[in-house]
Amino acid sequence: MVVNGLGLEGWLDRLIKASGFKGELVVASKGVKTHTLDEEGKTVTDPHAWNSAANGALYAQNILDGLVKADPEDKAALTSSGKRYIDQLTSLDGWAKAQFSAIPLAKRKVLTSHDAFGYLAGLTT
Repeated sequence: MVVNGLGLEGWLDRLIKASGFKGELVVASKGVKTHTLDEEGKTVTDPHAWNSAANGALYAQNILDGLVKADPEDKAALTSSGKRYIDQLTSLDGWAKAQFSAIPLAKRKVLTSHDAFGYLAGLTT
């Protein structure tokens, strides 16, 4: 089972216990440098780390590691596909950073109706 982690699936522990699931739990966000946000007056960890392509590559690596552990016979195929996807995300991250860096710092503004995009801030500084 793959979960985001970072507190996103607060209900999941109850569901896992009720279901009797005994398999491995892969935390996709393992190793992410987290951000915080204000939620109803409390500082909490922002669970939306996948909104950064660099973090997406980390998620993909964690998921790949979990898949290889669950299915070692298909390690070569899984690794080949996983590395290709990770390379695409790494390339996307570089492209996005180049696009943002072309915009003067004072003009780098993002307007959004949700606070889920904080991890994009790393692209703009």
